[in-house]
Amino acid sequence: EICEGNDNYVIIGRKESGKTTLLSYLYGQFLKPKRMEFLKVPLLIDFQNLPQGKHPIEKAIANNLLNYKINVNVEEILVNNRWVLLVDNLNLKQKKEIVELATFIKKYPRNQYIFAMDENVADELLGSEVSALPIAYSVYYIHNFKRKQVRLLIEKWFHNTDVDLIPGDLADIIL
Repeated sequence: EICEGNDNYVIIGRKESGKTTLLSYLYGQFLKPKRMEFLKVPLLIDFQNLPQGKHPIEKAIANNLLNYKINVNVEEILVNNRWVLLVDNLNLKQKKEIVELATFIKKYPRNQYIFAMDENVADELLGSEVSALPIAYSVYYIHNFKRKQVRLLIEKWFHNTDVDLIPGDLADIIL
């Protein structure tokens, strides 16, 4: 459902609750669509480790793609609206980066966005900071599980498929 739809999500949970594992698994699932019309290319970035300077979101995406030896103009590839940005460690207290993220979303509103954030900073989501994200989204909570429990849950949720990613998949789709 997540991989075939266009809805945006905010996933909230405690530290080590499986948010990053879920994003990694979704990343792999987006690379294996049931039908080609559902194909979206995932881009995974860590909000805590954004590059410095102008356009940190675009730089983080470019760096992610370079890990797969894919050197492309990020702005050109994002306009085709077949992308899903998976953002780990979203922190609404990082005001400058939130402004950059909001600008990025406004520039590319038709792509799908999935955010993961710690519940300690999620309280702000219920306050005035919610308008910082200029898109509609659904909020889901992950309750405490151990890593092994999360992997088992995700495998069952996604029909017992492999949780691990195959690094070459992204390059095969883009190139």
